[in-house]
Amino acid sequence: MAEINRADLRKKIRKEKLTKWGLIGLGITLVLVILLSVGMYFINKNHNREVLLRRYPVQGVMIDQDDGYVDFTALKQKDQKFVYIRSTQGASFADDNFDNNYNRSQGSGLKIGVYHTYGFKSSIKDQENNFVTQVKDNTGTLPIVIQVQYYYPYSEKNVNFKQQKQRINELVQFLYRRYSRPVIINTNEGMYQEFKSIPHTAFWLNSEDDSKDAHVRFVNMDSSDHLTIDGQRGSFDSVAFNGNQKQWNQYLGQVNIMNNEEMQWENFND
Repeated sequence: MAEINRADLRKKIRKEKLTKWGLIGLGITLVLVILLSVGMYFINKNHNREVLLRRYPVQGVMIDQDDGYVDFTALKQKDQKFVYIRSTQGASFADDNFDNNYNRSQGSGLKIGVYHTYGFKSSIKDQENNFVTQVKDNTGTLPIVIQVQYYYPYSEKNVNFKQQKQRINELVQFLYRRYSRPVIINTNEGMYQEFKSIPHTAFWLNSEDDSKDAHVRFVNMDSSDHLTIDGQRGSFDSVAFNGNQKQWNQYLGQVNIMNNEEMQWENFND
């Protein structure tokens, strides 16, 4: 009986050892699978980044007060070519960091632009006054941008596009006359189709998939391509110019000579 018990005990011990090593092997396999998956993720991400860089070699970022302190020199060192700084929103909101961001951006070597976030309900006159009061003459060297994006409770189901088109057109013409600067509307594909006939403007769309139209000058990059900077909390919304480096240089030249000459606007939208 003792021999049988010892035999059973040896079998039990062997079984426990096999189970133990099996679990260890399974754990090692899982770790390797995870490491491989992470490695493939970064390889694919870098590959996608390289593809986007070839397609959109001129890239920049959008910033607002939620980004905190922004190191513009570090952005330049990351091969960013431009920065858009939020100034205002609607009729009364002013970005807390606008003055600080704008002043520190000067001398960075980056092209600078400013943007206003449009309010569907706010009076256009109040939005104009809010922008002028906050920005003064600090519009940078790039076209002024009006960001037109849905926010609660507004959506494609309840926005009166005819009415909003008239309002946005009024704001565009005011900014164009007041600052002698080009104006760009940042929006989605659906609203672009509604607003693209507004004169004296070009467009900046939410997705690089919507960039084929000649009037589309900028595109938002995919959320997975947000730019991170060492020492900077969070990440920045990445934006790209819809063209190559040569076209970018030509574009900057056009922007610089666009004062109040109507003919120049036709060239701008070609």
